[in-house]
Amino acid sequence: MKKSQRLDPLIALARQRERNLAGGLKKSLERCAAHELQVTELNTYRTQYRTTVLPGQGELSARQLKDLWCFIGKLDEAIAQGIRRAAQSREQYWRDRQTFMSARMRTKVLEDRMACYRREERKAAVRRENKEHDENAQQMVVCGRFARATRRSTE
Repeated sequence: MKKSQRLDPLIALARQRERNLAGGLKKSLERCAAHELQVTELNTYRTQYRTTVLPGQGELSARQLKDLWCFIGKLDEAIAQGIRRAAQSREQYWRDRQTFMSARMRTKVLEDRMACYRREERKAAVRRENKEHDENAQQMVVCGRFARATRRSTE
């Protein structure tokens, strides 16, 4: 079995691992984007709520005002949690990306090594072929001399 053929199963495994990691990386990126979008939406909702409801707070009772501020406080907590989740998902994305890049680099090294082996195998095949041609040519020369010598001796 040729060296390049021995690498085929390893390269197939490396490519499969790379595809799996790429899928995980995509999901990680989607989670990160979803968390960041959620934080943006919560901030927008908070801003809209404060600008539309709070200006009319003179019409609210003390209880309603307290409930409103409690609601805004919970909204602020949700935003803070969303920011933490977004940061965690971003960190996970970067870890997944690093793992993917390492796997990609390993696959590339194996592919480059296989290409090198194939080049060496092609060169060896060309050398073998040239050697065979040289040997055939040499035999033809020797046979040709023998044939000429035999013809001369018979004449």
